[in-house]
Amino acid sequence: MYYEIDKKYWHSCQICGKSVKELAKIYGGSGIYFTKVIEQHLIIEHNNNLNEYFKGICRIIPPICACGICNKECSVYKRNSKMMWQKWVCGRFQGVLEWSEKAKETRKGSGNPMCGKKP
Repeated sequence: MYYEIDKKYWHSCQICGKSVKELAKIYGGSGIYFTKVIEQHLIIEHNNNLNEYFKGICRIIPPICACGICNKECSVYKRNSKMMWQKWVCGRFQGVLEWSEKAKETRKGSGNPMCGKKP
């Protein structure tokens, strides 16, 4: 899951005011996604990356990782015609299904840490 960034922040450069349609003519025409165009523009002309651009220039506070443990700031994720903040940063959600299946087998009976204890 991702948190979408409003197009008003990246359909025109907040630093120089050029629209993405103008920049697309410079950086590759109609065959390139606008997300790639604005990223190239920021790197080449303003020596800036997407995370710093949104945090510094647009003053958008990035969300914190959804795990609730690491409290890391999310980074920008580009997907075709959308630009979003990632929901997960630390990757703790990866492997949860595999872990739960193993836990069902390994925590039965005496393998359960609560085995023999009163609740």
